[in-house]
Amino acid sequence: MPSKKTAAELRLENKILRQSRIVESVTTIVTTGLKCAMLVLIFRYLYLSIDVLAGKTTVASVLLNFLGSLTVSKTLAYLFGGTGVVYGIAERQVRRKTIKRIGGRIKLLEMMIDPDRSSSGLTDKGDPAPPPTPTPLLKGAKKHGK
Repeated sequence: MPSKKTAAELRLENKILRQSRIVESVTTIVTTGLKCAMLVLIFRYLYLSIDVLAGKTTVASVLLNFLGSLTVSKTLAYLFGGTGVVYGIAERQVRRKTIKRIGGRIKLLEMMIDPDRSSSGLTDKGDPAPPPTPTPLLKGAKKHGK
C-alpha cells in the first residue's frame, strides 16, 4: 500500500507542476506568435514584390498570361499528373527502404529453410544487380580471330 505524501512533498510537486504549466503556456504563446509573424511577413513580401512589378513587362507577366490561359481541365490535369509523379517517387523510396530493412532477415530465413537455394542477384535495395564487368585479357593471351 503506497504511503501518503507529506505536506512538503505535495507543495514541491505542486510547485513543479505549476512551473511546467507556465513553461508550456509560454511555449504555446511564442509558437503561435511566430506563426502569425511568418504569415504577416509572407503577405508583406508578396505585396512588395507585386508593388515593384506594377506597370512593368517582365517574366512574371508572361507567367501570369500563361496561368491565365489555363483552363480548369488543364489545371487539374497538371495537378494530378504532378501529384502522381511525386507520389510515385515517394512510394519507390519507401519500397527501397522497406526492402533494405527486411532483406537481411528474409535471406537468413531462406537459407535456414533451403541452404542450396540460389540467389536472385538483387541488391540490398531490391534493384537488379549491375552487369558483370568483363575481365581483361591476360598479357600473353591471344584474341580469337586475329
